Amino acid sequence: MALRPKLAFTAMPTALLLAVLALPVSVIAFAVSYADFEQFSPVVWMFVVLPVVWLAAAVLSIRDAIKWRSWQRIAGVVALLAPTVLLFNMMLSPRFFFHQLFTFRPLDLHLPTQGFALFQKFSVCTQESGCPSRNTVTETKTIKLVKVPEGCCSLVVLNGQGKEHKVEAFHVSLNGKEVNLPPADSPQIAAVRLGNSDEVTVQLTGTADAFIYVIVSYTGKKESPSARP
Repeated sequence: MALRPKLAFTAMPTALLLAVLALPVSVIAFAVSYADFEQFSPVVWMFVVLPVVWLAAAVLSIRDAIKWRSWQRIAGVVALLAPTVLLFNMMLSPRFFFHQLFTFRPLDLHLPTQGFALFQKFSVCTQESGCPSRNTVTETKTIKLVKVPEGCCSLVVLNGQGKEHKVEAFHVSLNGKEVNLPPADSPQIAAVRLGNSDEVTVQLTGTADAFIYVIVSYTGKKESPSARP
């Protein structure tokens, strides 16, 4: 009687086993997060568990290479984990976040690169207001700056995520005065001035899954005296 070779996970090097398991789980977590970034478990896997898997696989691969002199095992681990690194980096891309990862349309959020005073998500569904099918909610956030930089600032509103989760109406106020945003779809941008302590108040109306992002960023350009309110 011919003996059949036994195939078992226990016969597989631990580093290779981790890589084999990490790839499909990462693909699933990536797909779920792209559909709904609010899902907690996929984000924890990609940003907490997966880096630990990389570290463990690296340590175990080095151990196996020293013990068994088998570079083929290391090559197999690298080949399986490389796609997970690519997925991780894609999740850090603005295209992933704004659901334009698989389009060729230019992504221009009009965000300066000098820095941010505020990057805040405001949702219709909150712990205080609950999550009815349709709601109006008001929320306030405080911006505190030790020193107000020159060329500050622009306020940007991004309504929803791509074409989804858009609010029906919103009003943004800075220190009690409504910000005059242009009548555009998204993003909407207005020049604002900040002090050392400012309050941004947002009123939203929409369905439970609707939200906006309010971003206050440094323009990097000095204001002319005539442009000051």
